[in-house]
Amino acid sequence: MDETIRRLGHPIRVTALMIGLIAMTGCTNGTIPDANLPTTSTSASQAAPTPDVSASIAAALAADEAALPMPVDRIAAWAEASVPQPGEGGAAASFHGWISQTNGPRTSSQFSTLPAGTYSVAFACRGDSDLQADLTDTDGTVLSSTSCTNGILTIPATTQTPGLRISLALDEDGAPTTWAASFTATPAT
Repeated sequence: MDETIRRLGHPIRVTALMIGLIAMTGCTNGTIPDANLPTTSTSASQAAPTPDVSASIAAALAADEAALPMPVDRIAAWAEASVPQPGEGGAAASFHGWISQTNGPRTSSQFSTLPAGTYSVAFACRGDSDLQADLTDTDGTVLSSTSCTNGILTIPATTQTPGLRISLALDEDGAPTTWAASFTATPAT
């Protein structure tokens, strides 16, 4: 009996496979249904090519860099000459960079391990736009707010918790601007 089941098993499997294939392909008369035919357009106009977004951004950043008041490779030297650097007169940290509408009109720098205390923050900017500077504790408590247009400012700040953050915002239509900041501990009096 086992031999009979084994002999019948093969034709049954082949039949089941054929039924499955017919069910998957559907019953057709040998022609391709209209839904599967490729479509063509007789319109003479063609769609505009999709612009390369990365090329557009790169071009905008290059234009912003060209509009900066100094070449990008000179910002570090300008920052070093404009604000105290770590190790100079008690400066604990310094940051610098440039800001524009393309590379982001807002940025922030934080020195998380700065001990709680009183600091003198030197803030320099160079450019024709107003650059808003907000000093906060690392928990977000605002310590001071000011703005800079092509100048150097000294801002006092007292933190109750470790760390100090400077957040910068360029005016809505502001031109590309360079900036530098440093944190110097002020001795207790």
